[in-house]
Amino acid sequence: GYSYKDFGDVEAGDRLGRLRKTGYEDSDADAKIEYFINPDNKLIFAYQTLNMDKVWQPAQTIYGESWRGTTVGTNLESYYDQSRELGYVQYHGKDTASWLSAVKASVSFHRQAEDRVKVNSQSRKTVQDFECDTVGLWLQMESPSPAGRWTYGAEYYRDEVDSSKKTYDETGVLTAVDVQGIVGDDAAYEQFALYVQDEIYAWDRLDFTLGARYNRAKAAADKVKHPLTGLPVRVSDSWDSAVGSARMIWHIDTADHWNAFCGVSQGFRAPNLGDITKYSAARGPNEIENPTLKLDPEEFISYEIGAKAKYDMLNGCLSFFYTDIDSYLIKIPTGRTVVVEGGGGGGGGGGGGGGGGGGGGGGGGGGGDVVKTEVTKKNSGKGYLSGIEFGIRYNFWSNLAAFGNFSYIDGNVEVYTPDYRKTEEPPDFMAPPRGKLGLLWDDKETK
Repeated sequence: GYSYKDFGDVEAGDRLGRLRKTGYEDSDADAKIEYFINPDNKLIFAYQTLNMDKVWQPAQTIYGESWRGTTVGTNLESYYDQSRELGYVQYHGKDTASWLSAVKASVSFHRQAEDRVKVNSQSRKTVQDFECDTVGLWLQMESPSPAGRWTYGAEYYRDEVDSSKKTYDETGVLTAVDVQGIVGDDAAYEQFALYVQDEIYAWDRLDFTLGARYNRAKAAADKVKHPLTGLPVRVSDSWDSAVGSARMIWHIDTADHWNAFCGVSQGFRAPNLGDITKYSAARGPNEIENPTLKLDPEEFISYEIGAKAKYDMLNGCLSFFYTDIDSYLIKIPTGRTVVVEGGGGGGGGGGGGGGGGGGGGGGGGGGGDVVKTEVTKKNSGKGYLSGIEFGIRYNFWSNLAAFGNFSYIDGNVEVYTPDYRKTEEPPDFMAPPRGKLGLLWDDKETK
């Protein structure tokens, strides 16, 4: 398949009208072939590609629009190009041996590249390039267990990253080559995992799922800009953890109309290259994040409880969850300031960003050098997330149904404000309350 999209400029309401430089183009293609060796064994060959051309960030430029007092940027240009490629080969097999009921294996290659271009009000250009090549291998197998089914396997991924930042004067002459771009240059990030899960059918109405996973991550970068000296340094670190999970399902009635469930699981997120080597803008136009050379993993423990109902005409689900967060990575001020060449102003909220991204806070400085507050990352955040999810579906006929769902999440984590005060606020990744109502027509006769 192939698709081409041309997103025109956003037409805003009120007095804003058409927002300049918010349109962009993208094209993507994909192909997939499945070859059946026999009815139980097959090979899959797949390829995907995506290209996005000149996606502007108008909120940082003179094309932005002020919204309720926000400051319009002073950059003449600010845009990026992005491309992505993914190719993989997979093997899927069933009943290959008496002890092996299913097996899946995959080899993949993924490439992501991005170019960011910024021209300030004095026509000085900054170009940041980023390219990441990822090789992936994974194997998953299933075998019968004395009381259920084993699922086990391994996976390995390796990222190789190149990153650069170059500055040109108003005549186009190269004037500076920085140590790194957004993340460390000549970098690699490896992830390895082993996992096992046993689904246990204990009694007629009670099932257990027990799982364990071992994770190891390793990061290394040959060229990282030292936060104090500005000279290139090499950094490397590794992290590992073993986590587990347990889940129970109670089949309340013999007809299996009602099921209740509960569970607890551990989570682990090792610092990535962005966490330990990032040198780029932080929360706003007046902050810059410098590399952090020593970090620990984030840890999570999640609890859930809920129930599901399923009848011919009516289906529903209600669940509650709570997640305890420890060693959360937060940004803290270092007490230092950094002079950034060609900071270029920053960011009125009304400008939008390529077809709906972007936006940004006010503030920012002119087209010359800008003094920014330096922030870095630290494992000092504790917090929690809790929420509720509800869904329902009513089948009017065999091919027409009405459905609705709703989710609400609340939570806080410890953070530092720009004026060095420790406080609590909702985490950046927390989704807002959301709901959906709809009708679904499913014409089974045409399938």
